[in-house]
Amino acid sequence: MKLIRTRLPRRWNGADWSIHQCDLSNRSLAWFRIGLAGVLLAQAACLIGAVNDLFGQHGPGSWSLTLFDAPPQIPRVSWFEQALSIAGGSTELGAPLALGVYVASLVGLLVGYRTRQFAIIAWLTHTALMTSGQVSTYGADRFAHIGLFYCAVFPVGQTLAFDVRGSKTADEFSIWSWLGLRVLQVHTCIMYTASGIEKAMGEQWWNGEAVWRAIMGAPFECSIDCSFLAYVPWLAKVAGWTTPLLEAGVVAFMWHRRLRRLWLVCIVGMHLGIAVLIGLWAFSAVMIVYDVSAFWGQGDATKK
Repeated sequence: MKLIRTRLPRRWNGADWSIHQCDLSNRSLAWFRIGLAGVLLAQAACLIGAVNDLFGQHGPGSWSLTLFDAPPQIPRVSWFEQALSIAGGSTELGAPLALGVYVASLVGLLVGYRTRQFAIIAWLTHTALMTSGQVSTYGADRFAHIGLFYCAVFPVGQTLAFDVRGSKTADEFSIWSWLGLRVLQVHTCIMYTASGIEKAMGEQWWNGEAVWRAIMGAPFECSIDCSFLAYVPWLAKVAGWTTPLLEAGVVAFMWHRRLRRLWLVCIVGMHLGIAVLIGLWAFSAVMIVYDVSAFWGQGDATKK
């Protein structure tokens, strides 16, 4: 017991520390819930006009090409079509119905109304959309899917939510809130470290080719003319060196009290650059939600 007390800030007793940790964990998870739901709602708004093309049975990525990739027990858009068929409706509304349920659940998750129930619905409908639209899914969708699972498992609605209006239990210490934040932090460190090490093993990140191909090559179209990189190849090399350094360094520097926010700002800046130069705004926004929710408030936890 004496050892544990010596690790706490001097001006905090056990009760104050528990309240502080609870408030920190609850706020971080709440901002993760709000940020993720907001990004996914914006992404869904961009998909409305092409929902049948992306997720419908007769879109460019036909279901006959992708159904064998997942077990039949996994949710898919065809479930919505079957339900409409039984009810006497048009099966062409299956994909719009799935997207509509998905959007409604995200709204509930955003405002924190029946948070866990809507998080589960959002995760299941997101699973259905990913299963039926594998041709159009990429890293942003996979990280969002993991984030929705976290929202369904951990108490992300303990604050800044309709569920706790007038509640007096929001400030009580919860091991699940603390555990949820720690899992989010560890997961963020693992995925960045793995990505940084993998990039460092490829020659294209050391000679700048990866940066050049990402900005100038298909399928991405940079909104800014970056052809000048052909005349200053060292700039692409520096960007190529910096990316794996920032990613692999997360596991070390994000836990350092004085360097945490500096490293976090650099990581966020990297994702903003990806959004502007490559156009992967959804991916960048989801990753920024992970980073800021997991580590921004942690500087307050170590103040003395």
